[in-house]
Amino acid sequence: MGEPKPIGELIGKHLASKRMREALRLARVRLHWENTVGPSLARRSQVVELRGSTAVIKLTDPAALDPLREKKPEIEERLRTQTSGEVKQISLVA
Repeated sequence: MGEPKPIGELIGKHLASKRMREALRLARVRLHWENTVGPSLARRSQVVELRGSTAVIKLTDPAALDPLREKKPEIEERLRTQTSGEVKQISLVA
């Protein structure tokens, strides 16, 4: 058996993987989603993917489309702020 390694070193190797970084980015955006759009719209939509700096939002209720479109600039600005610029825009899909 080798020498014990500091936990930070072991975790750092896993966090360094691109897949893990992307999963963490997506999780951060999901954590902010309800606060960004409010509980009503958050129940009717979900962040399903990040494509670069674009958050892909799937609508679970088609009635959410118009309110999300109307608030899109405000939502994007809030997400830019909450994610330190990682997310710059959203894409709405039904």
